[in-house]
Amino acid sequence: MDLPVPDFAKIDAEMARLDEMEEQAEQAEEAAMAALQAARAKRSRLNKQKKMLKRREQKWFDASAQYVADLDVLEGREGLNYDVTALEGGLMPGSLGLDLSSYAPPSEDPEFVDTAVTAGGNS
Repeated sequence: MDLPVPDFAKIDAEMARLDEMEEQAEQAEEAAMAALQAARAKRSRLNKQKKMLKRREQKWFDASAQYVADLDVLEGREGLNYDVTALEGGLMPGSLGLDLSSYAPPSEDPEFVDTAVTAGGNS
C-alpha cells in the first residue's frame, strides 16, 4: 500500500495566509476601537459644551427678565412722578401738593386728644 505524502507546503502557506488575515483583522479592530473611543470622547466634550451654553443662555435670560422687571418698575415710577408733577403744577404756586394737615383735627380738640391711648384699652 502506497500512501501519498501530504503536501505540507500548501498547508503551511494557507496557515500563513490565514495568520496574516487574522493579524489584519485584529489591527482593523484595534483601529475601530480607537476611533470609537475618540468619537465617544468628542461626543462627551460636545455635550459638556452644550450644557455650559444652555446654562449661560439661561443665566442671560434670567438677567434680561430681571432687567425687564426693573424697567417696568421704573416706568411705573416715571408715570407716578409725571402724575405728581402734573398735580402739583395745577395747584397754587408755593402750596404743597400732598399736604393733608388741613384735614386733620386740631390737637387741642378734647374729642380727639389721646384717642390712640384710650382706644388701646387703658383701664
